[in-house]
Amino acid sequence: MFKKPLVMVGFAMAALLSASMQGSTIDTFSFTESGWSEYTVGTGMLTPDPLGTLVGSFTGIVEPDGFIEQGDLLQFSVEYTSGGVAFGSMPLNQLTLFSYDTNPAAGLSSLDFAGTADDPTNVCVGAATSLDAACTFDLTQPYAPGTVGAVELNGLPHFVSSQAPQITLASSVTTPEPASLFLVGVVLIAVATVGRRKLTP
Repeated sequence: MFKKPLVMVGFAMAALLSASMQGSTIDTFSFTESGWSEYTVGTGMLTPDPLGTLVGSFTGIVEPDGFIEQGDLLQFSVEYTSGGVAFGSMPLNQLTLFSYDTNPAAGLSSLDFAGTADDPTNVCVGAATSLDAACTFDLTQPYAPGTVGAVELNGLPHFVSSQAPQITLASSVTTPEPASLFLVGVVLIAVATVGRRKLTP
């Protein structure tokens, strides 16, 4: 008598269990950008800075299309160092722009961010280096073609890089969606109720 409802509930439970496995993916990446040079304002002359390195990390919820946007970030940090001196240390709440495509085909060039540290120092990577107003003094500061990184100290560009950052996936965790878990619990209760009814004389 209760066989058909029990089978239907079983199918519903299987579907919900499948949905619960498609929860949010949280990825953590680290990145390092080299190839920096000191930039001379006015002439645009570049002096290689072999000790210059930009190092950072970020954690974010991956959107269905594979992107992590600024609103998806859970953690962000970046810092430029040269000769043991740190410049442009910037946390998450000082970002003004962020985007990264986690799809493998996107390549390293998809990391794009900009922000202003407390110094004040602007730190820019990717397309923002040439397109973001804060990185280019309202688009009045031209950089050499191929520039994909800039660190500006006290309102003036000081370091630039033409090398894309090296990005490493540190961890990836997929978590079930709370709503799906709730529905699975409801279905399990329904299955138990149907089972009790079947056993009741």
